[in-house]
Amino acid sequence: MSSIVAKTTSGLVRKAAQSTKKVVGQVRRMGGDPRYPYPKKVWTPSGGWWADHPDGAFRAAKAVTVAYTFVALPAILYCNSVSEYYSIWPNPEKLARHKPQHKTVIGEPPVLADPSEE
Repeated sequence: MSSIVAKTTSGLVRKAAQSTKKVVGQVRRMGGDPRYPYPKKVWTPSGGWWADHPDGAFRAAKAVTVAYTFVALPAILYCNSVSEYYSIWPNPEKLARHKPQHKTVIGEPPVLADPSEE
């Protein structure tokens, strides 16, 4: 029984290999030749002469991370801060704790006396 299964399996493998060769031949006739020699010093934003750069997935991940960090995250934070609504204003004591530590100067700054005039 096992020899019949082995013969059948090997026959299936052989048929699959033959059909694969047939498909590869059809692809080559349609213009899918193996890669040809190309200049190694070509730079393109997409990653080189061929579209499947070995570092392509890492570059895409970096681009998505940068886009999220500098575009999406600030937009989300801005929208959250704009949509903040108080139905009841917070306790004034609580607000006093979060006031800036410096005081703003309103009006003209004081003019210092010139020591040579005295």
